[in-house]
Amino acid sequence: MYFFTYLILIYGKSHSKRSVTLEKQIAETSAKYLESKNPLEPIHALFFNSILYQFKKYLIIGGMPAAIKTFNQNNLFEEADQVLQNLLLSYRGDFAKHPIMTDIAKITHVFDSLPTQLSRENKKFVFQLVRNGTNEILGK
Repeated sequence: MYFFTYLILIYGKSHSKRSVTLEKQIAETSAKYLESKNPLEPIHALFFNSILYQFKKYLIIGGMPAAIKTFNQNNLFEEADQVLQNLLLSYRGDFAKHPIMTDIAKITHVFDSLPTQLSRENKKFVFQLVRNGTNEILGK
């Protein structure tokens, strides 16, 4: 189950045209406000909530330019998620293009362990945590 499918169940499939237009107007006003203010001054609560909401959407969408563009065009989380899934499949397909065939499994294990390892507090990649047996294959 894709992450955005879960979000759709919570937030609904799409927004009405009126709420999308209002949301875009608030986002544009907030952006203009940010451009005009002194960065050392605190953000007014009226704008802060809007900016925080936009930032949370950015994080949920994944931050990839293609996914953001897709979401901005139609305001559907599931289509942005499909773009992200296609990017991941593209990355995995690229693994097969360059290394020796026996290295593809090793590279895939490293790739799959990245989100888990980088979500930890110290944010360091530790090769020994990739998968039992992979270290032996790579001669570590």
